[in-house]
Amino acid sequence: MVSAILQVQGKEGALVHGASADINVHNPTVEPTQFTSALIWVRADPNENFDYITAGWTVNKDEHRGCYNTFCTGFVQVDRSVTPSASLSPISTIGGTQYVIKVHVYQDPLSRNWWLIITSNSLVIGYWPQTLFAYLGDGATSVSWGGVAQAGSNGVSPPLGNGRFPYDPFPCYFEWMKIVNKDYGIDPVLKKIDITTYVEGKNCYDILYHKYVPERGATLTFGGPGGINCG
Repeated sequence: MVSAILQVQGKEGALVHGASADINVHNPTVEPTQFTSALIWVRADPNENFDYITAGWTVNKDEHRGCYNTFCTGFVQVDRSVTPSASLSPISTIGGTQYVIKVHVYQDPLSRNWWLIITSNSLVIGYWPQTLFAYLGDGATSVSWGGVAQAGSNGVSPPLGNGRFPYDPFPCYFEWMKIVNKDYGIDPVLKKIDITTYVEGKNCYDILYHKYVPERGATLTFGGPGGINCG
């Protein structure tokens, strides 16, 4: 797999308790053995072992590949109007109307369960019980935003985001990026926190952090066309 990711560590080693963003939704073309995604991660990795949760959108023709949606036991669905494996619609068009999914992953301070909320219409989809995890019970050590792509059996990697590099016109984006800080408050401005960006397959993908944009909040763009020798 190759990726383009922006990661935020908890300030001075403090734990964080969630992350959110508005992600514009695209549907890049993938082959049967490829997948591509735009995701938020919350992760705890106190040593060489780790736990993580991801939420966002994925294009994957092999829907049963990996431990996604409700294919693995543990996730408790609360709202039945939308399932984690549901297709998203409408889809953004390059240079046209952009449609976003507003994703929020949040740890409840009392139960310590991790909740998935779609904030555009306040849908509380469900939660991952904290008992599922060895390391996320007390919180996350980092949160991330970005994309991951899997090359196909022929070695060709699919487009990431909408297939455009982040500095091109009309790229895929995350905006209004926020974290739930150690005190369970919402931090909408990523200025005082250590930020790291990293890219695998630099010739195929990239990521660009725009810091705080008043009309869009903390924002990044990412993506690329894929191809051969991506990583």
